[in-house]
Amino acid sequence: MPSDGEVISAIHDYEPAWTGPYHGINIVHDISIFAGDLVVSKNADIRWNVSHGDGTRRDHEEMGFGQPCLVGIPHFGYESHCPIFYEVFRWFATGRHRLAGRIGLKMDVDRRGSFAEHLNFLAAPEPPPVVPLSQRVIDD
Repeated sequence: MPSDGEVISAIHDYEPAWTGPYHGINIVHDISIFAGDLVVSKNADIRWNVSHGDGTRRDHEEMGFGQPCLVGIPHFGYESHCPIFYEVFRWFATGRHRLAGRIGLKMDVDRRGSFAEHLNFLAAPEPPPVVPLSQRVIDD
């Protein structure tokens, strides 16, 4: 996929079309559906929905507006909805940068097994204890 800002526009507004250089978005979308279904299958309190704001107003600028999302996740930061497409895209974008030889700040999403761990985190019925960022250990 191109590394320009048009990718975000294509994800959010489906423009430009997911063809040609943007065909990789289809793969991200398919894996997002699989990931979302996996989370839903592991926790009966979580379900699919579409994000249209916080219930009091329609916030078109909100991440994931008009996109399929998961609701019912009890974890901090996910109380209203989880835009699973954007969650999955983070792993793809990080991998793309790594494969292109761009070395940057080591992130949680840039280590082996982190994608599966994140899906299990989302599916967990009880929020796990929060480990402060300053105390997290990131494997090399």
